[in-house]
Amino acid sequence: MAAQQKPETSPATAVAHVDRRRELDAESARHLADVRARNALVVAITNESWGEKMTPVMRRAFAEYMRRFHLDISEVDNLGGKPYRNGRYYERKIAGMRSAGLVDWSAGEHIGPDARLDALIAQGDPWAKEESARRLRERIRWAVPDDATHAYVTRVKLKGDQNPLEGCDWITPKRMKKTKFGDKLADPVGADEPEKTVITRAWRRVGLLAAAEIPELKAEEERMDVAAEEVSAQVEEMREADETRELSMQHARQLPPKVDAGDPYQVDANAAPQPREAERVEASPKTAAVHDRAAQAAAAPDPYDDDSLLDLDDARLADEDDE
Repeated sequence: MAAQQKPETSPATAVAHVDRRRELDAESARHLADVRARNALVVAITNESWGEKMTPVMRRAFAEYMRRFHLDISEVDNLGGKPYRNGRYYERKIAGMRSAGLVDWSAGEHIGPDARLDALIAQGDPWAKEESARRLRERIRWAVPDDATHAYVTRVKLKGDQNPLEGCDWITPKRMKKTKFGDKLADPVGADEPEKTVITRAWRRVGLLAAAEIPELKAEEERMDVAAEEVSAQVEEMREADETRELSMQHARQLPPKVDAGDPYQVDANAAPQPREAERVEASPKTAAVHDRAAQAAAAPDPYDDDSLLDLDDARLADEDDE
């Protein structure tokens, strides 16, 4: 039998095969890089205080969101199951806008009260007096409450604009709010880390304003907001599924199984206990004979239960005494 000949391959076909293999290798490499990046983000999320209580599926949803938009773990917080781009993200975004020539300058400063300024004022320091007065004027301009312990202002001067954009935030750590569970802190996050929180929120405020002024950035922010809502919806579905599963397990542990009236072999756990009937055993002829003899012996009178025998013994004993 003649050996089967392989079809001849033209040089163009061979080049096409090589190019296709290279494309597949490049696609596999990109996919592997995405998987590694997502896994690294999952580990980073697990190490965060807001991520350690999330389920693995929720962490993967957050990690995919961060990988998709090239976000660092320090630039995202968990706001009730929704990815929240914090002030660090907007600081980086504004720095990129400045490098691209869209922003002339950006700055941030504290305007809250400071006990160290008060100490310098007591020593007669003129700079401390002026700085304290400047901060007070800024707090008045922004209507910062008197019980605010921290306040921060950010400014961004866009290219071509006459006045800079501004954002301000303040922290009132001792304010309470009434809930059905009693009085609770109105801003527990701010009360826990006031300086970090006030800076983050102020940069976020001015970053949103800056992004709204630039069409390309505004469209990108809208895409990120839509994706964040999708992640929030996924997390909510996961929570509802977990709660439903937990309730079903508790219900199954507490209630007896339902009995189908048409199934004669299913045991009703709610039914009252019934006396057990004696088991019937088919008796062989030999076993039947044994049972008959046992019944006859049981029916025969007991010779030791006859009092007349006791009277006869007493009579014999009396005769022996007379002799």
